[in-house]
Amino acid sequence: MNLREVYERYRKRIEAYGFVYRPYLHTLLLIAMYLGVILFGFFFRMHTLPLLILLLSVTLVIPVILYLQYEYSFEEACFKEFTSYIQQVSAAFKMHPKIHTAMQEALPLVSGELHHCVSEALSKMNEGEKYEDALACIEDKYSIYILENLHRLMIAVEVHGAKRFEEGIHLLQDDLDDLIEDMYLHQKELLAIQKKVYILCLLSILICVLSKNMLMDLYAFEKELIYQGVLLLFVFSLLCCIILSQVFLRHSWRIWGNER
Repeated sequence: MNLREVYERYRKRIEAYGFVYRPYLHTLLLIAMYLGVILFGFFFRMHTLPLLILLLSVTLVIPVILYLQYEYSFEEACFKEFTSYIQQVSAAFKMHPKIHTAMQEALPLVSGELHHCVSEALSKMNEGEKYEDALACIEDKYSIYILENLHRLMIAVEVHGAKRFEEGIHLLQDDLDDLIEDMYLHQKELLAIQKKVYILCLLSILICVLSKNMLMDLYAFEKELIYQGVLLLFVFSLLCCIILSQVFLRHSWRIWGNER
């Protein structure tokens, strides 16, 4: 597999999330990281080989960081779309207590996999399948108690003629509002942790710079293999911290499968 094929696969995976891959952003980030690594290597008098290893590492790490950020943004969009779908279905059903009508009104608000699931459920209803079986395709993919309770309530109203369902809808909407509020608070905490990781990385570099002159004899010590190796390990640890902080956020927007 040549570099062009790798690039095309990378671009297609990002575009599969619904984003437009911008090579200039990738290039600018690489240039900034290259300059930072070169300045670091020059300041600490790194040899050519370890410096080239760092530049190669940065070249490999930047695409991973960008991809994880795109994935995080995609998960955020899915969460917003899913919660908007529940809000629209519950509001529409409250006005006109018909399952098919409520879901049909919410269909234009969704896209991707959720749109496919809702469309499949509507098709099964049109074919005469039971509501439980038709809605199962959505619940199998998005297993969360609010959605399942909403479906059970709508079926009870339309099939069994349950009365005074407005209060039940209102309680589900309150649960959803609480879930959204909790999620945004959770994201705020996670982003604060990530910010602290970045600050600690910068502080560790600053400490290295300030302590450089405290070495007994840097000009002699820099020729030692252990010195070059420690510098490599230090930068590798910083890169790992940055990647892990992004991985930590990777699926933090997902609420599917949560139990009440």
